Amino acid sequence: MLNRMVQSVAFAWLLMAGGILLFAGCATVSREAIMYHALDYPVRPKGASAAVPHTVMIYRFLLGPEVDPDYLVVTGPQSKEQAVRAHRWSRSPADMITDLIERDLSEAGIFEKTVGQFSPVRYRYALEGTVLEMKGVQRGGKATASITVKATLTDFGVPLGADKTILKRTYPIEIESKDAGPEAIVEALNRAVGRLSQELIEDISAAVRGKSQAVRQRSQEASPKVRQAPSSNGSAFRR
Repeated sequence: MLNRMVQSVAFAWLLMAGGILLFAGCATVSREAIMYHALDYPVRPKGASAAVPHTVMIYRFLLGPEVDPDYLVVTGPQSKEQAVRAHRWSRSPADMITDLIERDLSEAGIFEKTVGQFSPVRYRYALEGTVLEMKGVQRGGKATASITVKATLTDFGVPLGADKTILKRTYPIEIESKDAGPEAIVEALNRAVGRLSQELIEDISAAVRGKSQAVRQRSQEASPKVRQAPSSNGSAFRR
């Protein structure tokens, strides 16, 4: 009787130990199978134009309710969205996009200084945005990377009562993926963010520099014109 009890207890301990080892093995495999992705792409060469003598602050971009902050999302052939659990973002996509645009805007040399949201530096311009969509789309064995961002550039230096918003646009970007696999879709999303940054910075440059030219033109038109009249000694004078 005693031997049977000992055998039962030993068998129970073996089962428990086997379960623990099996769970630990599964957890290890799961951890090894998970891939963490970051958004990045090469920096473009600095622009040749002179910088506007002002500072721009980049507010942290926000994530729209349709964007998963943790996982790569892929829409299948039946338009059903699904998070790919083994492929995760290393950080919030909105934070990564914010940092990349801040880096690219600084490298572009449009402004004298480009700073982040928590900088104590005084600034005239502010850029903010919201990531409305970021996913892969699979159709007929092929895939594309799709990202949509709404961006707004504000000029706090305009006269009182004037519209401070000098740029407001939604950027829908779609880039073809090399194949329909998750890694290829992530690579295409990187290129899509690079395209977004390029288009946004081109629009910012046009909005800021175009506005500066218009201000200079108005200043020249408003400045007193030089008038000449003969003086008593026959020379001219300025008013």
